[in-house]
Formats: sequence, C-alpha cells, structure tokens
Amino acid sequence: MEPGLIEIRACLASLERMTERAQLLVEEYDRRVRKAGGHGPPVSSLQYVIAFPEVRSLDLLCKDTLERALPAHPELSTKWYVHDNVGMASPEDLHSDLLRKRAILRHALDLAEARSVAPRGHSEVADAATPLPREYQKLADSVRLFFKDTVHQCQNYDRNVFIMTRFQKGDETLGELDEAIRATLSSRGLVGHRADDRCYPTDRNLWDNVCTYMLCCKYGVAVLENIIVDEFNPNVALEYGFMRAMGKPALLLKEKRFKPRADILGTIWQDFDILNIDPTVPNAIDKWLDDVGVSAAV
Repeated sequence: MEPGLIEIRACLASLERMTERAQLLVEEYDRRVRKAGGHGPPVSSLQYVIAFPEVRSLDLLCKDTLERALPAHPELSTKWYVHDNVGMASPEDLHSDLLRKRAILRHALDLAEARSVAPRGHSEVADAATPLPREYQKLADSVRLFFKDTVHQCQNYDRNVFIMTRFQKGDETLGELDEAIRATLSSRGLVGHRADDRCYPTDRNLWDNVCTYMLCCKYGVAVLENIIVDEFNPNVALEYGFMRAMGKPALLLKEKRFKPRADILGTIWQDFDILNIDPTVPNAIDKWLDDVGVSAAV
C-alpha cells in the first residue's frame, strides 16, 4: 500500500473522530447553554469542547498530507482552510466546516486508491478497450473513479449503458420510465447509468461529468419524449451525437406521439407508449439489443 494512501486514511480517521465530537458538542451546547438563555456554563467547561489549537493542528496535518500524497491535485490542499487559534462563531460552524473537509478527504482517498490500482503510464480507461481521446486525458482520474465505483456497478465497460434523458426531479412518469429502462437492461445483464447518479470530477463540472459517463459506457439509450416540453431535448441531442461520433451503439427510444425532427428522420428508432410503459419499453429495448447482438448475458 502506498504511504500517501495510508496517511490520507489516517487523516480521515482523525477527522471522523473530531466530527463525531463536534456533533456531540453541538447537542450539548444547545441543551446546556442555548436553552439556558446564555446563562449556562462556559463553553470551555463543556464535556465535548474542542480546543481550537487541536483543530488547527489537524488542519495543518491534513493540508500537508494532501500536498504530498496528491501533488497532481493541488486544488484539494488549496481548498483546505487552516484555522488560527481564535476559532469560529459557534459549535455549528465548526461541525459544518468539519463535514465539508471530510468530503474533501473522502474524495482524496478515492483518488489515491484509484491511482494505487491503476497501471502506471497507461492511457486507457480501466477494464475497457477504448483509449481516452487526447482532448479528454484530463478526465483520467474521473474515469478511474467511475470504474472503481462498485456501488453503482460501474466496473465493467462492456455492461455499461448511458441513459440520456430529461432530468425532472419528482416527475412520476419520468421516474417510472427510468425504472423500466434500467430493469430491462438489467434483465439482459447490462447496467443503466444516468449522469445524475454520481459526480466524478473533482471540480464537479457538469459537462466533464457527462463526458465521463459517455466515455465509460459502451452503449447508450436516448429517450425522445415531450411529456414536459414539446422539443427534442438539446442535452439529449448533444449526448446522442457524442455517443454516435465515438461509434458507440445508441438507441433512439421514441415515445410514439413524439413528432420526429428533420435531423433524425434518417435514423431508425424504437417506439414506446408513455401511457403503457410496461411492456412497450422492454419490447423496444430488447428488439434493439437483439439487433446490435447483445445476448441475454453479457
């Protein structure tokens, strides 16, 4: 195991313990001081009080570790604000700051672990026969994190399918449609992924995250519907064009009432009925998978 990886894990463990203490301090402060109208015991006498020299010491250790362990990611250490000995306005501020820094350390740990298992000098995405285009080498770390994500079952390039669809949180019909697509793909040994499942780039750049998914998925499904807006969703159009430009098989899954635009009239699509999602969506996807030669188990 690389020394930098061990150090990051140690820093994260220390920060986790301090975060737990800060949560207890928030609860104790609210119970004993705030509810007493400011006439409770001094903060320094509380059971879970955290001295700010202790906070500063951990800050310096974490910042130094990030600089040494991940020199290719200076943005992580520059985001790490080191407090002086004065402290912050309230226990809640301290707890919030520790939660933010915990997220940075967890991301740093992901990067360090991905680096430790990736072949040195290898320009290809993990577990895929597709090299990253020169213009997208900057996404190498995001791609490694993607293939390391077992929670979302991303590790097998040949099973990954990018779902291109409109995002509308809370829309039940779109949610039902998404579930049907993923379930159908799963029944054929494939895994559906949407760009809002998780963000992989460190800077949380939206387009870079979408590109990570498109680079890491062998197949694509683009949904054409006008449930909310009567338009060929521009994001879906852009993503479909990107996938096709890379030569990846991509299905146009068209709601039967959606009027095809001139730019897709020469494309073969599969229809589905939004009022009868099951069985029309499974039938459409199965027909396409048969056409592109995907067997029942990949």
